[in-house]
Amino acid sequence: MSRLELRQNLKQKLSPQQIQFMKLLQVSNSNIESEIKKELEENPALEEVENNDKENLDDLNQLDYKSSYKTNKDSYDYSKESNISSKESFRENLLNQLNYIELNSNEKIIANQIIGSLENDGYLRRDLESVIDDIAFTENIEFKLEEVKKVLLKVQKLEPSGIASRNLEECLTIQVNSVEDPSEVHLIAKEILINSFDDFKQKQFNKIYEKFQSPKEKINEAFDYIKTLNPIPSGGMEDYTTTEFLMPDFIIKKGDNEFVVEFTSDTKQINVNKSYISMFDQLSKMKDKDSESKESYDFIKNKIQSAKWFIEALNQRYNTLNKTMNAIIEYQR
Repeated sequence: MSRLELRQNLKQKLSPQQIQFMKLLQVSNSNIESEIKKELEENPALEEVENNDKENLDDLNQLDYKSSYKTNKDSYDYSKESNISSKESFRENLLNQLNYIELNSNEKIIANQIIGSLENDGYLRRDLESVIDDIAFTENIEFKLEEVKKVLLKVQKLEPSGIASRNLEECLTIQVNSVEDPSEVHLIAKEILINSFDDFKQKQFNKIYEKFQSPKEKINEAFDYIKTLNPIPSGGMEDYTTTEFLMPDFIIKKGDNEFVVEFTSDTKQINVNKSYISMFDQLSKMKDKDSESKESYDFIKNKIQSAKWFIEALNQRYNTLNKTMNAIIEYQR
């Protein structure tokens, strides 16, 4: 005969608010705006606040968000400008290569200035006299033009080939000169670039055929070879059209006698939609609701409750991050 038993079990169940909070807590500041925007689009009971006035909605636990928090705890200073992605740029790559070529201390100063003067495509469009002036201003050292030209030639031997060129002709010529065992086609290409570059650009090929004694087939091969050269010296080393940044959730700045913890995201200030609150109040006062009114009442009630939960979850996320940051400051004091 089976025996009946009574057992008592305890289970921990997360509320909808807690689940939403846990999801938002994992979202970084760079993505929290998209989460808020998504919620604003899906829930008509939420609205973005257009002014700085705070709504007094105690019945809905209305919450607004602070953008900074002050503490007297000692800590460290953090700078937005220093928070650049670890991705190596072509300039950093060039500076690293300087460690493997023979340069004295003065030549290294010049090389650093030249690399720092390069534009994002790898060209040096700043004239050398201006580079000399820049060094004199920053390092208080006067260099002669010949000294800078000498270092420029060394920088132009770095990879990628063609770096620090002053124009397209020089960029392509450097690449041809870098070929260790040049063939006849390479030599013809070099001569075209040095002596007939304008004709080549303008596709005046007959003029080039007349000027050179080489077979036409070889000259055409030289044309094809030149077309394979890279016109952008920095190409392949960095996507210079976009600079990647890593943004922290908080920045700590040292004030006069205190440390200020700043929330880096300008999070939208959101409230429960006032028109929805008004409609909810009106429907709540109706004693006898028909099916349509009851349906509207339930819909508005659920949307307002969902909006309230989302606002509370956002505020709880901010408070949790603040407390975590404060604990780190206390630990490092």
